[in-house]
Amino acid sequence: MTSTRLETQAADAFVPEPDAATLWVERMARRFYRSPDDVRDLVSRTVGLMDPGSDAQTDADYRLRVLRIMRGLVLDRCAFDRELG
Repeated sequence: MTSTRLETQAADAFVPEPDAATLWVERMARRFYRSPDDVRDLVSRTVGLMDPGSDAQTDADYRLRVLRIMRGLVLDRCAFDRELG
């Protein structure tokens, strides 16, 4: 059986430039937090954990990786806040 799946998808075959990527990460961070300080902290921590040489071959791959990292950071903070509160 042969596969009809294309190896690369032209419309989605790029990883965003760092500036555009950071802006997108910031927009996603605002969905989790309202405080500008919290948003700034989450963005810097997420971007710091993103591997620049990652194997993200498409924009969608990159965004999924970022969201996984961000989700982990938010869940860690929620657990920490519960321990304190």
